[in-house]
Amino acid sequence: MSENTESGRVSIPLQRELESADVPQPCDKSIFENGTVVAVLECGMIAMEGLVQEACRKGIKMDWHYVGGRAVVKTLDDPLKAREALQKAMPRIIQ
Repeated sequence: MSENTESGRVSIPLQRELESADVPQPCDKSIFENGTVVAVLECGMIAMEGLVQEACRKGIKMDWHYVGGRAVVKTLDDPLKAREALQKAMPRIIQ
């Protein structure tokens, strides 16, 4: 099946691929259930995922999820080091 149909709609497999491209993986279960809150931010899903991935490059394992429309970042590591990694990944946002 081609990616575009004659009516201009995309095929079902392509539609699923496009929908999943903008959805980060679910929050790590152990961090979600047992982690310490590092920050609560108003941030879009894609930007938040990028921020947390960048901060994790410092060697601190953390993850995030939405609660009440806000992104909650948690870690099982040292929360102060995790917050510092977030600050370095996105200065001027977390003060």
